[in-house]
Amino acid sequence: MRVPQKEAKKGSQYWIQIAVNTGHEVLRGMVSDKLRKIQAQDIDWKSPRATDQYVEYRDADFLELLGLKNHASSLREFWPQGGPQWDALGITRQGQPLVVEAKGNISEMISKCKAESPKSKARIEASLNEVKTHLRVPSECNWLSSFYQYANRLAHLYFLREVCGVEAYLVCIYFTGDYTHIHTSAPEWDGALELRNRVMGLKRRNRLSDFIADIYIDVSELAGRA
Repeated sequence: MRVPQKEAKKGSQYWIQIAVNTGHEVLRGMVSDKLRKIQAQDIDWKSPRATDQYVEYRDADFLELLGLKNHASSLREFWPQGGPQWDALGITRQGQPLVVEAKGNISEMISKCKAESPKSKARIEASLNEVKTHLRVPSECNWLSSFYQYANRLAHLYFLREVCGVEAYLVCIYFTGDYTHIHTSAPEWDGALELRNRVMGLKRRNRLSDFIADIYIDVSELAGRA
């Protein structure tokens, strides 16, 4: 699914649009610093592009944009329609997909599963349990509430790497000092992420952690590029 967006005026959507379209050197450099196997100059940001209505992609369309259309049927088996709507998508010259989730304040981290169909909810829960087993997370940890959005992003990283055998990476961007909406500092993000991981039963080092980049971007580094 392609979901066109307006040019944002505030918050995480505003800053990720700037980062991809005019601040891409900053974004590329920070991703490369965290994921040492990836060279900054090799990253091509595919979305959200100003020339493409700032479209955000989900389901089979995000796979197609990343050159992974052949895995669409596997995705349908793994996750129902209405999966993650990625804040940004990129790909390296070597074909490594980068799926991006961006946050501007702590309240954006909180979410719960809203699937209404029993069949869809059962499929989601089964896939999340598969990921929890892979990461050795206690079964009693509830991934359908509180931090569900992060859970389904982890699940899709697992899907790409473990089900499809694709060298994918999840990039989580946390904007600091956002003067357009809600100011959040790096220490505040530190506390929020630690709490999230404890609630979800995630260890600091796990079988997916090498493929996840947590990046703090001070909006002052992007402000002059707006």
